[in-house]
Amino acid sequence: MLFFGAKSRTESECDAALAEIAGGNKDKLEVIYNAYARIIISAAYQIVQNREDSEDVLQDVMLKIVSRASSYVPGTSPRAWVIAIARNTALDKFRSRHGNVSLDEFTDSALPEQLKYEDSEEKRLLGDALRHLTHEERLIINLKLHSGMKYKEISAALDMTPAAAQKKYERAIKKLRGYFEEKEDDDL
Repeated sequence: MLFFGAKSRTESECDAALAEIAGGNKDKLEVIYNAYARIIISAAYQIVQNREDSEDVLQDVMLKIVSRASSYVPGTSPRAWVIAIARNTALDKFRSRHGNVSLDEFTDSALPEQLKYEDSEEKRLLGDALRHLTHEERLIINLKLHSGMKYKEISAALDMTPAAAQKKYERAIKKLRGYFEEKEDDDL
């Protein structure tokens, strides 16, 4: 059992790996990759909206980790630090493709492919519900539910206070509940 403030084994290993990468041991990048590749691709997908660009972001993030490892503060959250790099890298990629357009203009395409193309009624409803959230709300939902990040980590990754991250998460959940309640009333 982890006590408040204690790091998981993975977090501790990544913390140590980042220190070694900063010292020039690039082989330790594998530790970071194994721990966070899935989360990086997932967070990037929420922004760049396709698998190929998400994988490009993953590669760019790995290169940035090597060059920026000395800026990581040991003992903080390596996951939040890596996700912040991933988010900024994905935003740069998005802007290079679309200019300075709002991410929220791309709500339909910012859904995972299995939600868009599956015939299942539940998946269609979930896809419709997610379209009613802002990009930031979808990202926070993804980081909290899919990646299991704590509000403190989400706040560090998205450059906001933990209270703001929690409030935005709660608002997004409330919007989803409202959407499903409205759908249920429409079906009656």
